[in-house]
Amino acid sequence: MTVAETTGSAEDLRRRMTTCLTHEGVLRTPAWREAFATVPREHFTPAFSVHDAEGFRTLRAGDPGYLETVYSDTSLITRRDKNGVAISSSTRPRVMAAMLEALPDRDTATVLEIGTGTGYNAALLCARYGAEKIATLDIDPELTTAARERLHTAGYTPTIVTGDGTRGHTPRAPHSAIIATCGLPRIPAVWLSQLAPGGTVVANLGYGLASLNHHDDGSLRGRFLPEMAAFMTARHSPEDSAPNACPEDIAGLMPARGRTTTVQVAGDVTAPMPRFLSGMLHHDTIDVSLVGDDGRTVHLIQHPASGAWARMAPHGAHGARLDHDGPEHRNLWGERLVLIKAWFHAGHPGPDRYGLTVAPNGTHTLWLDSPDGPSWVLPA
Repeated sequence: MTVAETTGSAEDLRRRMTTCLTHEGVLRTPAWREAFATVPREHFTPAFSVHDAEGFRTLRAGDPGYLETVYSDTSLITRRDKNGVAISSSTRPRVMAAMLEALPDRDTATVLEIGTGTGYNAALLCARYGAEKIATLDIDPELTTAARERLHTAGYTPTIVTGDGTRGHTPRAPHSAIIATCGLPRIPAVWLSQLAPGGTVVANLGYGLASLNHHDDGSLRGRFLPEMAAFMTARHSPEDSAPNACPEDIAGLMPARGRTTTVQVAGDVTAPMPRFLSGMLHHDTIDVSLVGDDGRTVHLIQHPASGAWARMAPHGAHGARLDHDGPEHRNLWGERLVLIKAWFHAGHPGPDRYGLTVAPNGTHTLWLDSPDGPSWVLPA
């Protein structure tokens, strides 16, 4: 989408953005096209930072290029924590449209949004379904206060709640749909109990966007969308910070040590689909790729909770040296390569050929093509 290359009024840019998303096949239904063409994104993002070739730059209303950036296919970072880590943003319009199109296509649907953020996505939901059918929730009271003011000023009055979204929102249950605009390690089991029969969950897990339906046996089941994205991780309190790799720990993993083996590697393990599969399997690891003194790239995985780690240094066309250690000599890279090799032998399928089943007891099972096909139970 190349809206940023054009100039014009906010209305013109909004219309062009909607037209681009429609031509690309992301916006498919008239109701969502109308919502994107109507709701002013700039009203919810008066100031933000974006990352480009020159690094991070901040834009405010009235700055040159401000409106063009607002209506480009760009994530706008609107809030950072005390460590400078981004904790709130307005997501790329293409990703927002893909997730919203996965919601029920009926005017009577009631929707719970997890992650109010700027309020722009909530405004789109209100424009589509009506404000009385929308509840939006965020853990950060400063975000919900600002979003409430902007939503009300724009003429949208959804129910706005400050709280932990992983617990859902019982007072408005059952919900026709739950959409999470934050990253989740796993689908919270409590959400299943708050869904109406046949309800829908659209959520980000790792680098995947899952669209799941509630079935009669109490499970959630569905596929991943073709789009991939990684959202900011859901927080359980406003003070939560994103986990960061400790430089001393990473430096200590660079030299080859631990239990060593040689493995065959099918392609680039940091390419989009291997990264998607790795994110499905390991939701609580820190991943870093560094270039060693010899010029070779080393891929490091650290599991802070257990102390397990794994180091892989590719060499040759398809080989790699793998070092690992931790409780019971856990091999993190070995676990990932099972999924990556299965993907390679299946012909490099995209994310939309993978699906997920969430059992009533919380067990998550990843599968390829159908629930009866190749499958892998994911760790909790």
